[in-house]
Amino acid sequence: MHINNFRIAKKFLEEKLGVFVVGGYISPSHDDYVFRKLGDEAIPIKERVRMCEIVCEKEGWLDVSTWECAQDDFEDFPEVIMHHKIVLSSNFPEFPFELYYVCGSDLAVHSGLGKCRHGIRTICVKRRAETDLLLEKELKRVSFLSFIYSLILIFFFFQC
Repeated sequence: MHINNFRIAKKFLEEKLGVFVVGGYISPSHDDYVFRKLGDEAIPIKERVRMCEIVCEKEGWLDVSTWECAQDDFEDFPEVIMHHKIVLSSNFPEFPFELYYVCGSDLAVHSGLGKCRHGIRTICVKRRAETDLLLEKELKRVSFLSFIYSLILIFFFFQC
């Protein structure tokens, strides 16, 4: 599911917005967050990282970042994004870039990403039907730069 979100976001950026996507990072969440969210169904971080590595090898344009899961405590997405922005800026100072956060609609609605509270460019991919009502409420209050509707997925791009 997460890898597919990256594929959808890449296709959207390249085909609809003319953005050349160089690559992407999958950042597995900290065990504290995952075990609190999933309980006994949670997969330990070493196994999640390895699964991500296997998938990224097949994709070619994705890589795994272990910074988030290696922290002493859970770091929320603004801190994770800021870390990656700093690392990319320091490693490639001569190349201007845009960083986008790819997430499911449930996270975007619950975290306030749609309101651009964090100044983060976000690509949101619809996950489940139960988020439809939440999204409908958000759509009434938030203006989007781009909104594309298809029978299966809703994509929306927040530019802050």
